[in-house]
Amino acid sequence: MTNLKKWAGAGGALALILCWPLAVGQIGQSVVEKELNNRELALVDVTVESYDRGYLSSTVMTRLTVRDAALQAQLKAEGLPDSYLVHSTLSHGLASISAKSTLANVTWPLTLNTTTQLNGDTEFDFQLAAIRQSELKPGLTVSVDASSFTGNVAIDGLMQFALTVPSVRVTNPEGAHLTLTQVQGTGEGRNNGGYWLGTQSLKLKRVAFEEPQAVTITSDDIVITSDTQLNENGSRITSDTRAVLGALQLPDEPTVNDLTFGFSMSQLDVTAFNGIVDALQHQNEADALEPAVVLGHLDTLFNKGFAVAIDEFSMRIDDGTMNASVHWQVPEGTTGLKQNPMQLLAKTNGEMKSYVSQTLVEKYPNLQQGVDELIISEMAEEVQGGYQMNTQLLNGNIQFANGEQVPLFNLLMPIFM
Repeated sequence: MTNLKKWAGAGGALALILCWPLAVGQIGQSVVEKELNNRELALVDVTVESYDRGYLSSTVMTRLTVRDAALQAQLKAEGLPDSYLVHSTLSHGLASISAKSTLANVTWPLTLNTTTQLNGDTEFDFQLAAIRQSELKPGLTVSVDASSFTGNVAIDGLMQFALTVPSVRVTNPEGAHLTLTQVQGTGEGRNNGGYWLGTQSLKLKRVAFEEPQAVTITSDDIVITSDTQLNENGSRITSDTRAVLGALQLPDEPTVNDLTFGFSMSQLDVTAFNGIVDALQHQNEADALEPAVVLGHLDTLFNKGFAVAIDEFSMRIDDGTMNASVHWQVPEGTTGLKQNPMQLLAKTNGEMKSYVSQTLVEKYPNLQQGVDELIISEMAEEVQGGYQMNTQLLNGNIQFANGEQVPLFNLLMPIFM
């Protein structure tokens, strides 16, 4: 009797296993239809056109329609459709759904393979077959080596991804070429209502722009990173972006090496920042936010206080070097943006630092003349190996080492003239 019960139990388990793909198929249909029907995205609408559910597999047809007016106009100008059909074949496993998807109404060699667990976590793998001299529009062609975009997305939206593009070459009607070589990207984070919250990096071995007249601009070993995070209670946001170019070569100019630019924004009020991002996203829609609403978010942003910085701007030319940094602080409690934006300059503080090596100054007479004038006026000082200038931004005034102050407004005025 015991053995009979065991066999009966095994038969029940076998029946459960045999029914499981059908159950997963039902779950898959429910998930797809629930998530895609009438989904509101920033740029596109996604709807289920058909769902043919079978025992071990199903076929799904979904439609992506661009609803952003600016993107619609761009696609039209490039001769591309603003609506795309995606054909997917789903396979029902014991605890997951695998899908292979291709575009049905265009000939792009793009395939998406996904595996979704029952808890909603999804692994994805975009594969783009090589494209050779494909004409985007009259006279504009593109060639792309076989490329991939892979990663996973958790049910809570947390995403990890990796991008690999060996080479891209774009040729315009005049015969100029733009070539990107060994493009690699990675990221970990989530889409937080229009911006990436987390880390990202992009690396390019070389970017080259070549014209028929042999005018060439190249940049090698490019690395761009960004890190955007919330504080512990989620009320403030800080973002750091850094770009490094190993070498930049311009026509008839010396090579610029180790060109580095670092920019950061810190302690931004999340509510105000999200409101501004939302306004930018809706600026091309019928329900665009009013300017007064945007100004209200900016007013809150300044009232809560924040900091902006060029943490590093540096480069090396032959044996010469230069570097500079700027830090700007808007104190908490700053008001009056709506009434008189320029008066905010009188409420800001910060510092600016710069250094240029003697060897670099000696190569450029105009630079030498400017440095000499700053030394004579005691706004800069000579240090070991070069010259440095440190200034303070106090209540809207730039204060030099000699104590002389110049209103920041006076320096910015030429920008607005």
